[in-house]
Amino acid sequence: MDFESATLAVVNYRYSSWSFRGWAPLKLANLEMKEVSLLMEDPNFNIEKFKYSPTGLFPTIKLTFKDGSEVYIHDSLSVAEFANEYSLEKNKKSLWPQYFADRAVARSAACEMHSGFSQIRTYCNSNFVRHREFEDRFCPDEVKVDLKRIYELWNSCRKQFLQTRNSATLSESAQGNVKDEGFLFGEYGIVDAFFTPVVFRIVNYSLPCEDEFAKKYIEATKNHSL
Repeated sequence: MDFESATLAVVNYRYSSWSFRGWAPLKLANLEMKEVSLLMEDPNFNIEKFKYSPTGLFPTIKLTFKDGSEVYIHDSLSVAEFANEYSLEKNKKSLWPQYFADRAVARSAACEMHSGFSQIRTYCNSNFVRHREFEDRFCPDEVKVDLKRIYELWNSCRKQFLQTRNSATLSESAQGNVKDEGFLFGEYGIVDAFFTPVVFRIVNYSLPCEDEFAKKYIEATKNHSL
């Protein structure tokens, strides 16, 4: 990739799940970039945002080329895919699982997170820093339905990972010899980045979790440092 510089514009990702999902894969890819963090509380936000994003939405990464031309990549999923392509070219490392079936399940899970779970988003605003004691108002039945599906999804990813890993006909090289660090597909990748904001919603709103793998996954994700 022959771009000269990269600038990532986000809404402060401590309070924006969308921005975090773009920022995290770029950090995993070790992309050198300038970061611009905007605050929605800024009275000039609705003017400033269009200086960094043609759509006024975030995350947006701007690539500048030697001839002065620019390319904007917006939406967290597009930014994550760019990060994966960059990592493959520069680091020879995929941010998605290597084995095609694992990768397909991981992408399905990330896309479901990207487009779904509207109730937990509505009742529990994204916040990586403030912890609350459990309150019924944050966990009505609609949120419990989302949580049930999220835990099912995590388990289905983990089941796929172990199925490939323990296959009698596949070697560990099918998964790129990744270490099993307790994440959905062994090592922290794009799919985990997409679920990290909901992990912190569960933790910081003290939402219920009785599923054994989900509890371990929450701990692993909460303690992971990018």
